[in-house]
Amino acid sequence: MTVGVVLHFPQEKAVNEIQERVLPFLKDLPPIMTSILKLDVVIGVGNYTDSIKEVPRLVDLARDSIRFRSLNSKSALSQASDIFVASAVAPDPFPSTLEKNIIALVRRGDDAAAIQLTLQFIQELSKKWDHFHLVQNGMMLLLAHIQEAVLQSGRNPFNEEENPFIQLYEIKEPHELFIWFSEHVITRFASMMQQPQKEQEQDYRRIVTEVMEMIDKNYTNNEISLESCAEASNILPYALSKSFKAVTGVNFIDYLTDVRMRKAQELLVSSDMKVNEIAIVVGYHPSYFNRIFKRLVGVPPGEYRSRHE
Repeated sequence: MTVGVVLHFPQEKAVNEIQERVLPFLKDLPPIMTSILKLDVVIGVGNYTDSIKEVPRLVDLARDSIRFRSLNSKSALSQASDIFVASAVAPDPFPSTLEKNIIALVRRGDDAAAIQLTLQFIQELSKKWDHFHLVQNGMMLLLAHIQEAVLQSGRNPFNEEENPFIQLYEIKEPHELFIWFSEHVITRFASMMQQPQKEQEQDYRRIVTEVMEMIDKNYTNNEISLESCAEASNILPYALSKSFKAVTGVNFIDYLTDVRMRKAQELLVSSDMKVNEIAIVVGYHPSYFNRIFKRLVGVPPGEYRSRHE
């Protein structure tokens, strides 16, 4: 719900004269529009130019003047000329204690308490940092640290369909920040963390079983890896690696190698395929296959075949 307006004046008009005519009008406009539309209206003023080519850049500047506006200002008019002063203000220390408490509550799955502290967190940022874009950046930092906590628990906080940082960046009002963050970050991740430990272990056991079946069916594919299996199972690679070792007693790569070696031994004994062909069939480059076969089985593939003929 944004409207952009380009005002045109005769070139001989001085900037001072234009400001004297336009700014008082613009200052009176927001309350009138608010009373008609029943919506809060903010006007951002870009800059002046005598070149039409500059208009797109100045439109962006007008948008930035709204995004970088002071939260404590009572005026609904924000000028681009104030942006640089606002951006140069050094923010007070980040409310890290509140942040740690929010993360601890999310870890425990206590979304109600975490939401209360999030409101306090936003209020603290607004008091300390004044300008909306700084508050927005503070919320992005909190989001990143919450995601990190979820990652450390072995769960996957990422959603391929949406990027929360882009969604957060597109929010323009402080009260919308709180509503969005409560719903899309706190509630979502706290719910994710509430999953009982036993239930989570069952999920991991099921995933490991599925990955083992995936390996048994696709071991011939030399592209199969811990990362590709984790992606297919919607789990983080290090979480899959840890779970795989816990369930099977061996590492992912050791299990994959064992499956390939057993199949290679079977083919060496039961088929007339050449060693290089067998190497490719079980997902290896021939030269690497020879080395790893000898290291694990104790003899080269050719000698293994001779002994078992």
